[in-house]
Amino acid sequence: MPRLHELQRAFAAAIVEGKGLPSVTSMQGGPSWRSLALYRRLIRNNYTQALRITYPALHRLIGGRYFG
Repeated sequence: MPRLHELQRAFAAAIVEGKGLPSVTSMQGGPSWRSLALYRRLIRNNYTQALRITYPALHRLIGGRYFG
């Protein structure tokens, strides 16, 4: 059985790399990469919002196209 930190690393890598976890299926029985897509979108939205808040002048200069 994998250790918790191994599962956490695999989960993070699957989100970043856009792949699924081979040992995991979604609750609907489909591939795990579909379920992980939700996490990917949420993380990207959070990063985008953090950049918008941190760099408002840059956001105004380059527009929303580069901020999500």
